[in-house]
Amino acid sequence: IPFESRMVPLYLQYKSWGMLDTYAPLLLGACAYVYGIFFSKQNIEAIPDSLRESAYIDGASEWRIFFQIIMPLSKPLIATLSILQILSNWNSYLWPLVIIRSSEKQLISVGVSIFNAQQDAIYYGPRMAVAVISAIPLSIMFLFLQKYIVQSVAVSGIKQ
Repeated sequence: IPFESRMVPLYLQYKSWGMLDTYAPLLLGACAYVYGIFFSKQNIEAIPDSLRESAYIDGASEWRIFFQIIMPLSKPLIATLSILQILSNWNSYLWPLVIIRSSEKQLISVGVSIFNAQQDAIYYGPRMAVAVISAIPLSIMFLFLQKYIVQSVAVSGIKQ
C-alpha cells in the first residue's frame, strides 16, 4: 500500500495521540518495516540448525541461544537493514514536512529543501555546501557499518 494513501489516517491518529511536532511518529513508522521482517526471517532460517541444537544440548535457554548465537551471526543483517532504513528515512520529505511544524525540529532533508528555496538561482556554492554537509552523517554511518556488510559472506563457522 503506498504511503500517500495511508498518510491522512496516520496523521489523524498521531494528532489524536498528541504526537504532532515530535519525532515519535517518524520513529514509530520506521519500526514497521515489512521488508526488514521478511529479510530477517530468511537470514535467520539460513543459520544452520546444528548451532541451535548444540547450544540447546549444552543447556542454553532459548533467550541465550538468541542473544549469544543468532544475534552475533545476524550483525551483517542488522547493519544492512540499518543502512536501508536510515537511507529511506533520511531521504523522506513529505512525512516529516507534514508531522513536524516547527522549523527548529525539522529534519535535514526538509531543511535543505527550504534552504534551496530561499537562495537565488545564481549562487550554487552555498547550495552545494549544504548538500555536502547533509551527506556527511550518512557517509560516517556507512564507514562504521561496512565491515558487517563484508562479513555477510560468511554466515557461520560450521561445515556441512
